[in-house]
Amino acid sequence: MSASIEFRLFAPRIERAFLTGSFNSWQDIEMFKDNITGEFSTKIDLDDGEYTYKFRILSRSEPNQMIDIIDPYATRVEDDEKGAILMIKNGKKVNGNEYIWKYDGKSLPENRDLIIYEIFIADFTEEGTFRSAITKLDYLAYELGINCIQLMPIQGFLLDHDWGYTIRHYFSVESSYGSSEDLKSFIDECHSRGIRVMMDTVINHSHTECPLNKIDPKYWYYDACHYYPEHPEEVWGPEFNHNFQDEQHGNIKPAMKFIEDVIKF
Repeated sequence: MSASIEFRLFAPRIERAFLTGSFNSWQDIEMFKDNITGEFSTKIDLDDGEYTYKFRILSRSEPNQMIDIIDPYATRVEDDEKGAILMIKNGKKVNGNEYIWKYDGKSLPENRDLIIYEIFIADFTEEGTFRSAITKLDYLAYELGINCIQLMPIQGFLLDHDWGYTIRHYFSVESSYGSSEDLKSFIDECHSRGIRVMMDTVINHSHTECPLNKIDPKYWYYDACHYYPEHPEEVWGPEFNHNFQDEQHGNIKPAMKFIEDVIKF
């Protein structure tokens, strides 16, 4: 089944943008810019299936250079950062397979009764995955006696010693942990044991390799550290400029809107 699929990129201060992907042997497709909304867009016909794509832009982070970036709103990203992964099913974009929740009706503890256990998936088990973490849930629930798990950030980040607090891809699950379906299965299994799940995230800063920082750093971030920590090593990455208001393109605070979109997602 073939359908017209729209690709969009909000980059109001970028002059040119192209779409490229596995669907056309990585040839550039120039995108149309709406100067009122600041958004680039294009539509192409695609059959059902899985594709990899990215955007090529005339960057403001590297003046006069065409650079490749991953869609800031990508829900799946390839392990090698080659591009975002897009799945088309029945002529529509989907975020992977449709997970069927099994324990939605399970009663969960109230806030006042929570016993919270914080987990960093990468080192919680030897495998460092959502699936392997499920094998520990009986111990946590029935021996340790906890009834809530707080996940340290599980969005796409560089696996070093930052515990997930330097995020690159805000709408995708860290691929080394598993798929979004694996995450849902983990949450479902928690609920089956009466365990609530909370998710930590980062709305103050991002990794320097976050697509927004590569597109137009001065639009999304402060020029320098806005709040100076006592120790320089506590600077975790470029800080989102939550105060900047773009009166020309919708009179929005772009960084705030982006963070709101992350939370809603």
